[in-house]
Amino acid sequence: MNKKLSTNIILLVLSGLIVILLITLSILKFTHMKETNAAIESEYTYLDQNSSQLSRFKKLEKIKNQLESTINILEQQIPSNPDEYKIIDQIQQVSLDSVADFVQIQFSDRVQNNGINEMPFKLTFTGKYTSLIKLLNSLAEGERLIRIDDIQIAKGDNAMSSIRADISAVAFSK
Repeated sequence: MNKKLSTNIILLVLSGLIVILLITLSILKFTHMKETNAAIESEYTYLDQNSSQLSRFKKLEKIKNQLESTINILEQQIPSNPDEYKIIDQIQQVSLDSVADFVQIQFSDRVQNNGINEMPFKLTFTGKYTSLIKLLNSLAEGERLIRIDDIQIAKGDNAMSSIRADISAVAFSK
């Protein structure tokens, strides 16, 4: 009977150890499943981000030719030298063509921004409103890339239909 009792105790202890081992393994498996679910969720996030980026790339691919054409035009409009005299010549030619007065142009210090030189300038122009529009169109559609930052328009000094325009702009060079 003693032997049977000790066998029962051993079986009971072993059963207890197996239960503890099974509980420990279940907890470890549950923890591993949580980590796996977190990793899967992270992968879904990356997948969503990559899908949206792929969508943007596909949209860009559709307009690739248009973008390349724009780059070519911009490269042609940004000369390698500042060539201030060409800007002055362009403005003088528009002034002569539209019977307006190109009063003054003043260039400021150049600033380099992302490998492109920015050449700020202020231009004072007097004439009719239509002449100002021709000048602005000439600057916008000319050979040179010019960004107009500000235009101040006031009544001119001499004639009733005359206006004075103070223009702040930036020309670009490489």
